[in-house]
Amino acid sequence: MQQITDAQREQFRTQGYVVVPGVLTDAQVAAGRRVVAAMLERNPPEGVGAHFLWPQLNDTHPLLRLYRAAGIADLAAHLLRPDLVLLTVRRERSRCSPACG
Repeated sequence: MQQITDAQREQFRTQGYVVVPGVLTDAQVAAGRRVVAAMLERNPPEGVGAHFLWPQLNDTHPLLRLYRAAGIADLAAHLLRPDLVLLTVRRERSRCSPACG
């Protein structure tokens, strides 16, 4: 599984985002983009700028399957302080290990 480096953690803390190379394959990125484009075409958000809320995804949604398969929740947990927990889409809690610092 992909690991978060100290440099990535620091970038997240200072800039509010981080790109973690290699989490998704090119095919996964392409599939995700197709799903998002289809969702937006079917149900475009109204009266919004660059930010809007996505509808809740059901358990069989392709984006949720991609999220789970790539281990994104586990990676995100490593960006949090050790005393914080991430409520995942499965309603389970993922905790960052002490090494996440």
